[in-house]
Amino acid sequence: MIDLKNIGQKQADLLRDAYLNKKVAHSYLFVDPMQKKGINTAYWLACLFNCLGEDKPDGTCNNCQRILDGNHPDVFLVKLEGKQTLSIDQIRPLKEELMIALAGPGMQLMFYLFFSNIVIDPVFRHYHILMLLFNLLPVVPLDGSKIANILMNYHYPFLKSYRGMIGLSVITIISTM
Repeated sequence: MIDLKNIGQKQADLLRDAYLNKKVAHSYLFVDPMQKKGINTAYWLACLFNCLGEDKPDGTCNNCQRILDGNHPDVFLVKLEGKQTLSIDQIRPLKEELMIALAGPGMQLMFYLFFSNIVIDPVFRHYHILMLLFNLLPVVPLDGSKIANILMNYHYPFLKSYRGMIGLSVITIISTM
C-alpha cells in the first residue's frame, strides 16, 4: 500500500521546489534501503504532476487514485526484480509508445528526403508529403495525436491533456471539412 505521507521529506522538498520552478529532470532514480520510502516518494512525485486537487498532491482526486492503484496509463513502476541492475526488457515498454508514434511520420519523411531526388515523378513526392502531414494531424487515431498527447502530458496533468487532445481532434476534424 502506497502512503503519500511516509516519504523522504528532504527529497520531497527538493522535488516540489524543482516542480514549482519548472526545473524537473527528465528522470529520477529513487533508492532506499528499505524500498518503502523510495517507492512512496516516487508515487508522490507522480501524483504531484498529475493531481487535479488544490493542495498537490492530495491523494484523493481521480488521477491520484489511479496512480496509487497502479491503473494510470502514464505511470510505470520499474522494479529491480532481485537484481542490482535494470534489464532492457524492463525499459523497452516505456520507449515503445513514443517509437510507434514517430514511426509513421518518420518513414514518410525518410521516403521523401531519400527518394524524391531519385524518382522523377512529382506525384511520388507530393504523395509522401501529404501522407506525412496527414499522419501528423492531431486527430485521435493518427500518430500526430499520440505525439501531441505525449508532449501535452509533459506540461499538463493527464486528464487535462486528454481533454485537450480530444478538443484538438474535434477542432481539426471540423476545420478540415
